[in-house]
Amino acid sequence: MKSNDMEKAAFEVIEYISASNWSMVFQTLQSILKQLRLATSDELDTNGLQLLAHLWINSKKLSAILSGM
Repeated sequence: MKSNDMEKAAFEVIEYISASNWSMVFQTLQSILKQLRLATSDELDTNGLQLLAHLWINSKKLSAILSGM
């Protein structure tokens, strides 16, 4: 399996999980955002935010995520 194929498959799994287990995904995102708020510039790790690009979310869910920031 090529790297691109594996990434695509992983992103599809993330999308499915976010659609079927929104509360778990929401809690994970809130935790990531809290860690980012509390981190110093030396500790900053934004890799968790890349998850947002592959979630199955609508404007209401995105607003809920952003309002928790």
